[in-house]
Amino acid sequence: MQTTTKQLFSVLAGLVVSTSVAIAPLLAVTFDKKEIDQSQYIVMAVPRGQTAYNLIIVQQINNRRLCWVENQDAAQTVQPLLLNFDFTGICGRSTDSNGYSMRAADQDYGLKYTLRLVPLDRYVALVATPSDRRLPEVEIGRTASTVRDYMKVTLNPGWRLTRRMLNGRELPHLYFTHDADLATIAGAPLPSPTPTPIASPPPSPIPSPMPTATPTPLPSPTPTVRPTPSPSPTVRPTPSPTPTVRPTPSPSPGTSLSGTLRTYQDANYAVRVFREQGRLLMNVFDKKAGRQILNSAPARATNVNVGVLYTNVTPVAGQEFRFTAQADGVNSLTVVKDGKIVYPPPSPQAVPTPSPSPMPSPSPMPSPSPSPTPSPSAAPKTGSITLFEHADQKGMQATFVENVATLVPIGLNDRVSSVVITSGTWQLCTDADYKGRCLTLGPGVYNNLVTVDRSFNDQISSIRLVE
Repeated sequence: MQTTTKQLFSVLAGLVVSTSVAIAPLLAVTFDKKEIDQSQYIVMAVPRGQTAYNLIIVQQINNRRLCWVENQDAAQTVQPLLLNFDFTGICGRSTDSNGYSMRAADQDYGLKYTLRLVPLDRYVALVATPSDRRLPEVEIGRTASTVRDYMKVTLNPGWRLTRRMLNGRELPHLYFTHDADLATIAGAPLPSPTPTPIASPPPSPIPSPMPTATPTPLPSPTPTVRPTPSPSPTVRPTPSPTPTVRPTPSPSPGTSLSGTLRTYQDANYAVRVFREQGRLLMNVFDKKAGRQILNSAPARATNVNVGVLYTNVTPVAGQEFRFTAQADGVNSLTVVKDGKIVYPPPSPQAVPTPSPSPMPSPSPMPSPSPSPTPSPSAAPKTGSITLFEHADQKGMQATFVENVATLVPIGLNDRVSSVVITSGTWQLCTDADYKGRCLTLGPGVYNNLVTVDRSFNDQISSIRLVE
């Protein structure tokens, strides 16, 4: 993970500036905010060093390729897919205090608060720490775990992302925004029922805060809502009855947490890939049978050389649906059951049939000409090859009797490790359309391409019969 982390910061910022460095003083200007689609952004905790984390915000600008995918695990880890391609114009990113700050009650606190990630016992807290100790320290969000991996930071109730505006013009800067004032935010209960964050609250989904009707101020001068201890008991403004009249924090109306990414239809199936509350999900409808096969099923996305491959995480009745969305707009669906392709069905030309001899001329004069007899050179080339996902003929497999210009729709692109050739001589090429480097093999069993030519293992993109 250390190498991948360094790669992310090299791609995102060239040089990461520590999130604990406050933004340089600006001229006295008044910034406004603009509501944005929350589903197009993700806040991540990225491991740094042995115990620290850096704060990163990634934006999905368009759907040409996915910038990230959330894993369906208890730790809410994230795959940063933007590492695998040139994300210019596709993904946006904010990596330090120049790219994000805090805003509360329509006041910009970029010069008064520093955002940082604080590792605790069972989660990592996103904390806004004031430069003036008379102001309260505020927890904005938290992860579900402390694993050394890319993790999603879930914002606490009432918090959302907005875009900074100046004189009606959008700026690249993002706000962590709350509609309430600091006193109300600091006095609001945290998502965990545990009174002190250090006591390791469970990483369960963050519940809605419970408003309190207590008419008296908090008796303790030390705020228990702070994720890190403060040396000063005066970090919270003097309690008064006013903060106890708290509106229930809620996301701003109009912000969407869902959206369709891709759709596909053919004569047999209709497919929809979408995000809901940040999760990648997949629907598949069988048009022939008139029934829903997948309904909001967890999905994963893998970047391939021609686009994005979407698959359902958990097979249904042994079936895995592989939907390929190519960058050029050409989409396809492959259904794999028990490691074998069942859709689209095998080509009816799977077993070539020799062409019949031409009918003889009805002329009463027998013709000595041998022209009706087909020439041996006109006979079609025949062959059969089976590709396997893993060595020793294991994993997904597919058998072909004709040329295949791209293995992407099949789901075997750059995933072939063993081959069995029953007949014919075949070329296995590293690029689509039989381009790139090609390996020529005759009939035989090739248990591991590593032993044949290591450079072709998990690199095959097209195959063709040559003789």
